[in-house]
Amino acid sequence: MPKLNVTHIVGRIEQLERGDALKARDINALLTKEQQQALKDAWTAQQAMRKIHKPPKSIEETYKIG
Repeated sequence: MPKLNVTHIVGRIEQLERGDALKARDINALLTKEQQQALKDAWTAQQAMRKIHKPPKSIEETYKIG
């Protein structure tokens, strides 16, 4: 994959600031190795949390939760 030049990087950063979805390869091209690892760690933690805390399946369950 060719490297991103300055105009591409600026465009991708603007898309991130607007909240637009970017492809994983674009995000990884913008992040440093430390930031990529932090992102992977946060994703792993989120996946573990999803296994523990499942969303309610019915209105009754929602009322029980509060």
